[in-house]
Amino acid sequence: MKSKSVLRVMAAILLLVMTLTGCNESMTNENQNRTEITFSWWGNDDRHAYTMDGIDIFCANNPEIAVDCKYGQWSGYERKNNVWMESCTEADVMQINYAWLTTYSSDGEGYYDLSELTDYIDLSGFDDTDLRFGTINGKLNGIPIAYNASVICFDSAIFDEYDLDYPKTWDDLFDVAEVLSKHDIYVLGAPKKHLLLLLIAYYEQTYNETVFNEDGTLNIDKEGMGKMLDFYKRLLDEKVIMPIDKFDRSVLGTGECAGSAFWISDADNYCQYIENGGGAAVFVPYFMADDATMTGMYMKPATMYAISSITDNPVESAKLINFLINDRDMILLQGTEKGVPANDNAVELLRVNDRLLSNGYAGYSIMEENKELYNIMIPAMESEAIIDAFKQTADAYIYDVQDRDATVDQIYEAVLELTK
Repeated sequence: MKSKSVLRVMAAILLLVMTLTGCNESMTNENQNRTEITFSWWGNDDRHAYTMDGIDIFCANNPEIAVDCKYGQWSGYERKNNVWMESCTEADVMQINYAWLTTYSSDGEGYYDLSELTDYIDLSGFDDTDLRFGTINGKLNGIPIAYNASVICFDSAIFDEYDLDYPKTWDDLFDVAEVLSKHDIYVLGAPKKHLLLLLIAYYEQTYNETVFNEDGTLNIDKEGMGKMLDFYKRLLDEKVIMPIDKFDRSVLGTGECAGSAFWISDADNYCQYIENGGGAAVFVPYFMADDATMTGMYMKPATMYAISSITDNPVESAKLINFLINDRDMILLQGTEKGVPANDNAVELLRVNDRLLSNGYAGYSIMEENKELYNIMIPAMESEAIIDAFKQTADAYIYDVQDRDATVDQIYEAVLELTK
């Protein structure tokens, strides 16, 4: 364990040089006799607003605790989080990505063991499967806030206008593209992370082989990587998918794109464009290949709550987490903005208050109805480094800068190295 004094000196230097906000060492305000803890999260302005309202309620109910908040948009947040974690200046309480458990706590020591704080955190709304997601090496490092999966949603107005059925198989997808492409409409638009998940689903269903092993290492050979690249090119060539660099979710309201793939937790942010354009957002099950024996479909915790492993105030931090996941006012403030809660008690509260009517819940229902088909997502599947290695290198082939075989070799070697 690093010396606390050394950590504090390093943190002070970094704070001066890089002007980072926050410090993992909570402080006691002697004048007001309040213990100060820090809380970090990312999200949009609506999330910031209701979270700050919730923190006001928490502090009013716990006058001995003050909460210093640091938050921002997702863009650039992961890089800042990495700096905080590496410099030991992370917040006491953190909203984290599921993949960060592997990045920062592969041995279970990177975050506080929450099982030591169950006197202060009520976990009655979570079952063993829920908690297993956040358990590393026997230590409960994180509590899932909600579950996530990549879901498919279409604009009803476009499908009605051209009298089309919603696609169920990969072949259906290309049939729809044959019609819509004549009208300069793409079937799907997707961020690059969801493009990779689409390619993984297609490959695993079609070739009955996982792309990654359970430990995150690459399972396919160069031939398999070539098949994924070929399918990506076909999606682009036949106008099934809008070029990634051109896609923005706002095109869902302009008639340029008939649908999209996105996280369940982002459903409202995407579907608003469809609805503002005059259509209805229709969620459909993930595409399946005929006679597939594997689904290629994966789910994960959308986000999690964790406590810094070097916090000076674990009890106060635990009280804040308990408030965030169990308090009635906080649950109603948050609703399904972060996804349908993993906490069964919170789901029931939202149900009796008619708060499960969002697009997020519609996307969640599709996942729930097909839950037996989903596997547990491997963090490598959403690794930015792996996604960029595939997409950026593939572009050299897509745009005729490099030939296919050289591109396959380059992608394969890059992903292989990143997953060792």
